Amino acid sequence: MLVRPAALTAALAIAAAAGAEPARTVLPQYDVAALQQPEVAQAAVTDVARETEALRERSAAARLACYRRFAVNACLSRVEAARREDEQRLQWIRAEANRVLRQQRAIRLNERLAEAAAQQRGTAGPVR
Repeated sequence: MLVRPAALTAALAIAAAAGAEPARTVLPQYDVAALQQPEVAQAAVTDVARETEALRERSAAARLACYRRFAVNACLSRVEAARREDEQRLQWIRAEANRVLRQQRAIRLNERLAEAAAQQRGTAGPVR
């Protein structure tokens, strides 16, 4: 019986499915609507960092697995294409989540500035 480490099994699955649509295989729970919530956006930033490291490990294992095949270059090309597509998805999620978080920080800053201005107007009296 052949026993494979989980990382190698996952890498082989990636190499075999390199032709599949990887755009939604990485963190599929994050879409435009979901990322509009600041809590979800913050979780997405954390998940992207974790998934980026896992993607590096899976890609390295998949590249190693390619060297056991006859068509090494074709396998390496598929693995690289899948890695690029997954990285694009991760970059998109990171950018969208950071945009939402920046927007939320700007809203909070504007609210604090408006409160400070209102307090200042209240104590300084009317301006003529």
